[in-house]
Amino acid sequence: MELVKNNRIDEIVLSRLLEKKNELMKLNLDTLLRLPPLVVANEVIEGKSLEFITYREELSDDKLLIVVQCKNTRFWRYGHIFAEGFTVDKFGETQDANEKHMWAYL
Repeated sequence: MELVKNNRIDEIVLSRLLEKKNELMKLNLDTLLRLPPLVVANEVIEGKSLEFITYREELSDDKLLIVVQCKNTRFWRYGHIFAEGFTVDKFGETQDANEKHMWAYL
């Protein structure tokens, strides 16, 4: 039964990450630039407390990388790490983050 519950939590976590990413992508560049480098938000999903972490990183190519991450720990420190991200350039144009940028968050 615990496996089924964790699979359901994983589905909800992925859905929430996509929602959070889409909300952030709607913000203008000035607002994204003012985000702190790290923001932690706690949510309870199916009775389990989880941390959603939003990262803001300045990339060397004059872009910002915004990542939302969550880890669903199942046993001790083992579990699934989920992350969704995007980049935004100096003109405010956004695109999904590539695998190279996301690697450090997975």
